[in-house]
Amino acid sequence: MDIKEYIGTLLANPYTRISREYIGRNHEKTFYLRDNLQYKEGFKTLYGDINCYLRENREGPSGCVSLDINIDALKRGEAVRFKDLLVSSRIENNGVGKYLMLTAMDYVKNLKEYFEFNDTVPLRGWLSAFDAENGNWRVSLPLYHTVGELTGVEHFFEAYDNNHTRYSTPELFYENASECGGTIVYMI
Repeated sequence: MDIKEYIGTLLANPYTRISREYIGRNHEKTFYLRDNLQYKEGFKTLYGDINCYLRENREGPSGCVSLDINIDALKRGEAVRFKDLLVSSRIENNGVGKYLMLTAMDYVKNLKEYFEFNDTVPLRGWLSAFDAENGNWRVSLPLYHTVGELTGVEHFFEAYDNNHTRYSTPELFYENASECGGTIVYMI
């Protein structure tokens, strides 16, 4: 089942968590994915997790990203969200995080097509100042920037300062927003 069919199934079965397993590939690796989403009709929200494994048996360490996509917000061109991109240290540097983010972006693109919406929609993910302190930003910020470059979509880092200052590079964001946090924004 492709993403559009999966979206249709989710919308037709509100409040039912439905899993979809499939194989994803890039030019170097094969990934094994399990999407575990549900449509919360009362909130008009597609919500759940995408898990990515390096092994076919889908056991062992994985990466995960959570989606929280409000359909009405998407139709108005307002921000939709991803949360908690996590990759086990045992499988980091294998393209799992990048593939998960590309998949999250594919959901936004496919939802726009499904609902025949052509305007740009921001996909936002929170960047905690705590992750700056513990060193996670040294890995995550370049990853988010690379994903934006690979897809060719406008993307920027936005600080939670008084001005919501936008930064085009991970280095500038890290230097200026490490104490206040912010978001990564992809304009899809």
